[in-house]
Amino acid sequence: TGPPMRFGWQRAGAGWCPRSLTVPRVIRRDWGALHNLSKCHAPRALLKFLFLSKKRGSEVTRMTIDQIDFERGIWTITGDMNKSKREVRQPLTPLMLAIIREAMGERTQGHVFISVYGNKVVPQDAQLHQWLCEFAQCPYISTHDYRRTISSAMEDMGIPARVISLTE
Repeated sequence: TGPPMRFGWQRAGAGWCPRSLTVPRVIRRDWGALHNLSKCHAPRALLKFLFLSKKRGSEVTRMTIDQIDFERGIWTITGDMNKSKREVRQPLTPLMLAIIREAMGERTQGHVFISVYGNKVVPQDAQLHQWLCEFAQCPYISTHDYRRTISSAMEDMGIPARVISLTE
């Protein structure tokens, strides 16, 4: 049989299991671990933004300062930067804007999330997530699984699947 009619399920043995964090204490533990990564400013900011935005890691790592409209709270993701090949306008919450401003520091151009060593873009990869999970003492969960968590929460709130798919 196929998966339940919900976003974010994956095959597990002979059945299906959710690919989302459903226990609030686990979500709080992961978020809390980010706050304790004091010496890792750039990766911390990148992961926070990823968890809040429901965007792909490649889109977030390639975000540039000129794509952000701070007055309107909009991030314009160009078609060449996303899987759908179409321009997407991502609304930004006050917390997301604060994370961007913190990551930018005094800079006015270039990528938003860069390391302090040579202005290199912070890599968003499985090692970074593994490191966070080890720090939080929790099982591994990928960026994609966090995206599924947001989709599942939107579905639980009654948002139609066609609307949720527009946020992909």
